[in-house]
Amino acid sequence: MQQMTDFFLELGWTVKVLAVATAKHPPQWDAIPAEYIKTTAFECCHIHTHFDPFKAAASILSGKSYNVSRFYSKSFAAKLRNILSQSHYDLVVLEGLYLTPYIETIRRCSKSKIIFRAHNAEHQIWFRMAESESNPLMKIGLYFLARNLKSYEIRAAVKCDALLAISLLTQDFFLKNGFKGISEFIPVSAPNLSHTTINFNAPMSKAFHLGSMDWMPNMEGLLWFLKKVWPLVLKQEPTMVLHVAGKNLPQWFEQSQWPQVVVDGEVPDAATYARDKGMMVVPLLSGSGMRVKIIEGLALGKTIITTSVGAEGTGCIHNQHLLIADSPENMAACIVECCRNPQKATSLAVQGNAFVQLYYNQKAIVKKLESFCKILTSIPQKTQHTIAPTQDTQH
Repeated sequence: MQQMTDFFLELGWTVKVLAVATAKHPPQWDAIPAEYIKTTAFECCHIHTHFDPFKAAASILSGKSYNVSRFYSKSFAAKLRNILSQSHYDLVVLEGLYLTPYIETIRRCSKSKIIFRAHNAEHQIWFRMAESESNPLMKIGLYFLARNLKSYEIRAAVKCDALLAISLLTQDFFLKNGFKGISEFIPVSAPNLSHTTINFNAPMSKAFHLGSMDWMPNMEGLLWFLKKVWPLVLKQEPTMVLHVAGKNLPQWFEQSQWPQVVVDGEVPDAATYARDKGMMVVPLLSGSGMRVKIIEGLALGKTIITTSVGAEGTGCIHNQHLLIADSPENMAACIVECCRNPQKATSLAVQGNAFVQLYYNQKAIVKKLESFCKILTSIPQKTQHTIAPTQDTQH
């Protein structure tokens, strides 16, 4: 999301950021650069998104999406109305599905064009979690939540003027389900590593997993890996070590005794953390959109071992840019092969790095966004809507 803000700033647009804060993701003001707050006139509004099982059950019966309704707040809507009433904005970018409940608020008080930044087809995550759930009641509940979410997702997208999809798969889903506006595939860009020396020669005997553990697919995939895959690896390569890092690791996980696993918790810098580790494992079983962590890992020169779900949407090819394995046996075999054949593993890392530098570089993406915005802002207004101009400055 910050990348999108930076892209608009690079194009010379004036940008205003209104962010959602939750108990799970509170604002960390000390971590936000003062210049960024000033440049974007950054504000945030707290929303209570705590899970209510009774409301979730009621939504299943009513056909409404409880996943999304939790993110509607009268205070956020009021703040949004106040911002839109004070200035004219050419574009309003909704970063992700959970801001789409405010489409009607925007329409009522602004002629801005609305862009839906689709991070993924969100319902796919919930369908995949339902498929892998063993508890029959939970399975049924997740299925109905996913079904209602899919219906909402399709209805919300067609209310927007434009679609910026983070992956081609996500763009294709919305186009096949009725979206008729202007659309474009704008991925995340590879991180700028101009001041970082990429280490292609880190030992393959040191692997790592990096991800926020308050996102269910990450924890689901990691536990599957530790229970099903890692024991098979250690039988063949008993000296291998797996490092686990990420935000919000549960206390019970940190206290668990996994063989040859080092729990590092939250780390300040991914590039520094990954530097001395040759292999990155991304064992996702559910999810949707594009795995940003894989793009970042390839940009850092890491050999990636992932699943079909993990590689989905990246454009990466098995055995060319990374390795894809969906069964415990196959994933363990890939890891062992990389450990025993570091030349092959390094070759994959080099090719994967070249791939992201070519297709995920910032200059190419900004140019694509500029062309998209020129087309969108030249379309005559029926109802117009996102980031606003004063005089000759675009917003």
